[in-house]
Amino acid sequence: MNPILLVGAGVSLKKHMFLIACILLFLVFMPMAAVFAIVSPTSLYTNPTGFYTGDGNPQDLYAWGNCTYWASLLRIQNGDPVPNTWGNANTWGINAKKDGWLVDDIPSFGAVMVSTAGLLGHVAFVESVDPITGAWTISEMNALGLNMTDTRTLSASVLPSYSFIHDQISLGSKP
Repeated sequence: MNPILLVGAGVSLKKHMFLIACILLFLVFMPMAAVFAIVSPTSLYTNPTGFYTGDGNPQDLYAWGNCTYWASLLRIQNGDPVPNTWGNANTWGINAKKDGWLVDDIPSFGAVMVSTAGLLGHVAFVESVDPITGAWTISEMNALGLNMTDTRTLSASVLPSYSFIHDQISLGSKP
């Protein structure tokens, strides 16, 4: 519909400007809302480390600057790479199970934490687990912005919101 026709139909220019301003604010703040959905208020702290400027790895084919890139890169650096075929973060747990990887609700060093919240989900690398409190510390990328890394600690109270990908289950092992 032509905005000029609306002005002539009793809709003032001020109302048009207000509507445009509201749309622009929505477009600006919507990405921030997505970040807040990923960055849980139950985190004990967030330690932004800034933009990642280190070397990549030719084995890591996930999109640069995203959480999947970072989790994959850290698994490669720790000698236990994950496949490059798991897709967006929200499908990592499902695809890991299909590929024969152990996926459970127990954080441990080197595991990939998976959240299916949000449009594409989120993954992070588990750096440590406190055996007394059950809290775990993660290293992640793109929770604060594209290619931005940070660490944060999550309390045991939020454990039901996440799953963890560990290692590939050996075909010859018995349960």
